[in-house]
Order: sequence, then structure tokens, then C-alpha cells
Amino acid sequence: MPLETDLGLARIRPAYDQIAGQLKLLILNGSLAPGERLPVESSLAAAFGVSRNTVREALRMLSSMGLVRTERGVNGGTFVAQVAVDDVSEFLESRLGLLVGSDSISPAELTEARIMLEVPCARQAAERRTDDDVEALQALVDAERQDRTGWSRGEHSHEFHLRLLRATGNTVLELMLAPVLSISRPNMLQPKPGTWDAANDDHSKILDAVRRQDADAAARLTLEHLHRVREITDPDYADDHS
Repeated sequence: MPLETDLGLARIRPAYDQIAGQLKLLILNGSLAPGERLPVESSLAAAFGVSRNTVREALRMLSSMGLVRTERGVNGGTFVAQVAVDDVSEFLESRLGLLVGSDSISPAELTEARIMLEVPCARQAAERRTDDDVEALQALVDAERQDRTGWSRGEHSHEFHLRLLRATGNTVLELMLAPVLSISRPNMLQPKPGTWDAANDDHSKILDAVRRQDADAAARLTLEHLHRVREITDPDYADDHS
């Protein structure tokens, strides 16, 4: 039996990995604030007792994670990244897309995740919605009904769900669910023909519940809608529930 297994020992991580881990912790706990410049490589090397090449490799790791950025010039250096919500959402969307494309994540899993997250979001949206939210959702429902092109109707449908999510007023929920919505939107999952009118009817009913601030109805109607979406995108699910 290997020694590390027998005694419960962990392998020593490379120096650059340990340095990146410590700097990452300082960034995530706010000790190093967004926009703040890190000490120069020579100072970091001295502080950690390693070579500048080791520090440079650690900074490359942090850069690949999107935690730091490097600027050239007299006022350049390595700075803690200032990240916007949209940046994080796009990053998650691209990674999810790769996983779906490689069949590591199935359409059924995406819809199941939507059911678990989007139903309570619909409830909260009904409770917190503003008049502007209702107006924006109505415009999307109308656009979806009037546009007869499948692709465009799919985009309007996608925007409806995003706008409903935004009505929760919770940035974290939006950040978590928006990438899933983008990857699982009908245009990408190639739904069966003839489903757009039914989807539009569902959206109209959900909107009516949100307008009335009927949280229970909004949640129930969203659940029913997402089950129909799953039937469209997952043939096995439709066969099992026929």
C-alpha cells in the first residue's frame, strides 16, 4: 500500500499552485479588492521565498481563472479583476455549452435543473414584480405571438424567461439560472414543430399570474410549462409519461 494512502498523507502541491491558492483566497475574501494592483513579481517572490518564474506561473493560473488582469506600460502591472455579472454569466454559459455539446450534460438534465430553480423564481417574481416588469413581459408575449418565424419566437420565449427571472430582484438567482436558460433555449434544443402557440399561451397565463401577484399560480403554471418543455426536448420523458 502506498505510504500516503496508509498514513492519510496528502501530496505536496507545486509551489506556484500554493501561491495561486493563497492569492485567490485573498481576492475572494476581499483582502485584495477589485482594481487593486498586486505587488511586483520580485516582491511576491521574496515574500513567498520562491523564484520570479514561480510567481509568474501562479499569476498565469489566476489570470486563466479570470481573477487578475495584466496591463503593460509605465502604470502597468497585475491587477485584481473587476468582474461584472454579465461576464460571469457568459463564462458559465460557454462552459455549459461545451458540456452539452460533448454530451456530458443532457437536455433532460438542463430542464430538470430549470424546474428546480425556475419554479420558485416564478413565485418570487410574482411577489416582487414591478409595473415595469409586467410591461416588459407583456411586450415579449405580444412579440412572440405576432412573429411567425420559429427562430424569432424562440428568442422571444427565451427573453421572456430571462425577464421573469430578473423580476425576482435577486442577482444571484439571475447569475445561476441565466446560463442554463441560454443553453436550454428551444432554438438550441430543436423542439418539435407546432409548439410555439402552446408556449405562448403558457407565457400569457404565467404573466397574468405575475400581474395579479398570485405567487402560487405563477409557480404552478411555470411548473406545468416546464414539464411541457421537457416533453418537447426529451423523447424518453414523453414516452415514459404518455
